[in-house]
Amino acid sequence: MSDVSDAVDELRSYAGRMRELSDRMRAIRVEETSPDGSVTVTVDGEGRLVDIRLSHSVSRLTSTQFGQRLVDAGHAAARRAMAEQSALVAAFNDPDPPNPDT
Repeated sequence: MSDVSDAVDELRSYAGRMRELSDRMRAIRVEETSPDGSVTVTVDGEGRLVDIRLSHSVSRLTSTQFGQRLVDAGHAAARRAMAEQSALVAAFNDPDPPNPDT
């Protein structure tokens, strides 16, 4: 009977870790600003657009320049968000994480 009890305990622990991973992934927010500061983009952990902020300097940009800054900032933010997500999954899957105290 202890084998069943141990298996149930292990499943509960795993489910708790999965909930924690899911919560942490949903909490990811990455912000990236164009080099000239005209466009700031925020994405979630899946790289989906959450927010765009524009500075007053955006009015001096052509539509092409504006579009390029928006796309570049969005891509940079999405890459960083995906890297954060990948790091969380890798840490979750690591059966024996390194101990920084050793």
